Amino acid sequence: MIKSIVFVINTYGDLGGHYYSLITTAEELHKKYNIHIVNIGKTISPVIEQSKIPHTFLFSNYHDVISVTIRLLKIFKQKKADVVHAFDRVSYLYSLYASWIKRIPLVVTKCGGPIIKLFPFVSNIVVFTKEDYYFFSSKSNSYETSISFVPNRVAHFHQDIKRIEQLKNNLNINKSRVILRIGRIDTSYQMTAFQCIRLAKSFHKIDSSFVLLIIGNVANQEVFKQITEYAEGCDYIHIVTDRYFTINAKELIDIAEIVVGTGRNFMEACSMGKTMMAPNKDEELPVLVTSDNFDDIFNYNFSERYQDKNNISTTNLLNEINGYREDTKRWYDKFFSSKMIESSYSDFYNNLKPTSYIKIFKTSIYQLLSIAFHSFREKEH
Repeated sequence: MIKSIVFVINTYGDLGGHYYSLITTAEELHKKYNIHIVNIGKTISPVIEQSKIPHTFLFSNYHDVISVTIRLLKIFKQKKADVVHAFDRVSYLYSLYASWIKRIPLVVTKCGGPIIKLFPFVSNIVVFTKEDYYFFSSKSNSYETSISFVPNRVAHFHQDIKRIEQLKNNLNINKSRVILRIGRIDTSYQMTAFQCIRLAKSFHKIDSSFVLLIIGNVANQEVFKQITEYAEGCDYIHIVTDRYFTINAKELIDIAEIVVGTGRNFMEACSMGKTMMAPNKDEELPVLVTSDNFDDIFNYNFSERYQDKNNISTTNLLNEINGYREDTKRWYDKFFSSKMIESSYSDFYNNLKPTSYIKIFKTSIYQLLSIAFHSFREKEH
């Protein structure tokens, strides 16, 4: 009988939605299981640090796999772990040594993003997107793998009225129609940012009350520079990078009428019943999400991989938005609510496949070489 679960996640990069996904998952499962989170990286995630879930930070700079493994072994023993659940590919590779030594079932979550054809063999995997579910189900060794499709889950959250009012006053947008984009500023979401800026420019020409807010941490300075230059001269476009506003930015969603969402922040905005748009690959503007295209966009986790060639004029798009009648909260209740976490994961944990460590080690050579390469680069710099 499963009683204790240890989650492992890395923070070699900047803040991302999967940290919030982990916390939401852990908080729901903590009602039934003993949960502990291990954060491996150079700095602890502020999302995890601020959480009430018990957690441990292990400093690591890529080339200390052995010492990390030893420390993980101590934690797994101390917490009497029945399951080790890695929340990303790097953490999976760090965890497999310790879980192999302790003979603890190993699970990995793939949190969206493009399909990774060289993903190492897994005995038990949770995926956030239908795109990944179809991919892993179609692999030749899929009969040896337990695959669970559990979309990102969002728990009920409150709006921070104080920060919303501060932001409105700081930017003088109290009477504006706000288009909101929340997401880190890097190459992964550069196209979305450009589409948002073009959308704001187009709408502002028709209705000067439209403004755009892009709220996110700067993970790539060059991308930040390009986005800033693209918005130059438009005093109705505001790029907010102050961590006071970017931490738990979901608590600011009510500032907006329209949200251009990807992944988790799309789902969070649905819970607030907002008019929803999503990126549209290789097109000028984001796409309005309706009941007609929802399933197709959901298939790609509301990401930049979705493409709709059905071009529409700016005026017609604005007319559609002005007449928007979708009950987006219904999508949240049906697909994204955290109320479904406990039952979904319990069913999965109770039917885990035996972890095939030999096959995992054989197919992990590429990933281990990748870690070695990153370690070498760290030493060089």
